[in-house]
Amino acid sequence: IQQHQKQRSQWEQAALSKATQKPITPEWVAYSLNREIDPETVVLDEAVTNTPTVAAYLERTRPGTMFTSGGSSLGWALGAAMGTKLAAPDRTVVAVVGDGAFMYGCPTSTFWAADVHKAPFLTIILNNQQHNAVKRAWLGGYPQGVAKKTANWVGLDLSPSPDYAMVARASRAHGEMVEEPGELAAALRRGLEAVRGGQAAVLDVRIQRP
Repeated sequence: IQQHQKQRSQWEQAALSKATQKPITPEWVAYSLNREIDPETVVLDEAVTNTPTVAAYLERTRPGTMFTSGGSSLGWALGAAMGTKLAAPDRTVVAVVGDGAFMYGCPTSTFWAADVHKAPFLTIILNNQQHNAVKRAWLGGYPQGVAKKTANWVGLDLSPSPDYAMVARASRAHGEMVEEPGELAAALRRGLEAVRGGQAAVLDVRIQRP
């Protein structure tokens, strides 16, 4: 128990040390989300390369409050979050995704369906404007390849990023872009308030690029 508490304290201090860092860090997002959700909130994780950070900071102490995809393809979390809300309408549901996973999750149709079928959930996009998992694999195989030397990541670079908050609003969801670390907590509260009021919500959080 003492070792666990020490580890959690170290993680907390690491997040707090990045509380004003811009671009926003994944640690600050996960730490801030953990402070805003209750023990019964169900989290669907498709943060991909940021999954270890999400798992470290979100204190899910009750069974059935944390799920992740068992497969290797992208696009699972949005549909899974809506399905979770339909199955457990009295629970708050949060999906944490990368920007690539968000795009693969067919957000227009998902948020249209969430609106029509009264299944609101909060989506937090950890938007690093790239397919970072594929980039890591590429560097693992070709650490001194052409992409490394030229910084030309063909098919992996997702910048300039779309305005995902506007995509959400097009389907009658609440949508906000968050770029300032000091504005994150209030944005999380507004998103959760929207969801508890019956409206899906998306926070497009612009985080640092690895």
